[in-house]
Amino acid sequence: MIDLDNMRMFRALGAAKSLAGAARSLDVTPPALSIRLQKLEERLGVREARGIVLTEEGARLMQEAVELLERLDTLPERIASEQRVVAGSLRIVAPLGFGRAHIVPLLREFHAKHPNVKATLILSDNPVGDSAGADIVVHIGEMKDSSWVTHVLALNERFLCASPRLAARLGKLRHPSELTHAPCLCLRENDEDVSRWRFEPHGATHEKAVTVRVLSALSSNDGGVIGDWAIGRYAASASWCAPNGTRHR
Repeated sequence: MIDLDNMRMFRALGAAKSLAGAARSLDVTPPALSIRLQKLEERLGVREARGIVLTEEGARLMQEAVELLERLDTLPERIASEQRVVAGSLRIVAPLGFGRAHIVPLLREFHAKHPNVKATLILSDNPVGDSAGADIVVHIGEMKDSSWVTHVLALNERFLCASPRLAARLGKLRHPSELTHAPCLCLRENDEDVSRWRFEPHGATHEKAVTVRVLSALSSNDGGVIGDWAIGRYAASASWCAPNGTRHR
């Protein structure tokens, strides 16, 4: 019968390819390892000649030993993973509107599956500015701090919308810059003090993107508020453009 020590010896011999190297990995002296090897030499088909040379049977035994030891070494972790309970604290900072619409239901589902996690959701109009002590920060827009580990959740495409009455009043626009003084509702995120709309050319074109600074009578850092205002004003037959979007069609 081959015990675990001999199996570990074979694994070390196969990895080191020399008696001295195997002895170092097993933390024994080369003479001690040589004696153990000699005791198994005839039975297992292993011989020493300018290093370790395994016969076909010995190579097969080494492979079997490697596989068995890997299973034995990972057995505690595999058993623990089957019974592992996710616990601890989780602090998430997310934008106001996006957080309410998307993070809130996801966090509710997550807590139902992992009730031992104490989660805190902070809704902010400036998630990056309020990120101190956070485990996860959801940010809309480009990140300026390159030291963060970032993962893109989705593209943030926006579209410019207008009521039929306002569209008729504005007529056919020749350039996005003509919207500078158009009555509008603006969504201001990330603690912005001004509203800028970025228009990108549609389709295959050589035109460059255009950024327009707009002046809004009403603005908010909550997309839900902007949506309610836009719907309310349209229902009242008022002419408003909403919300701050950017793709030029």
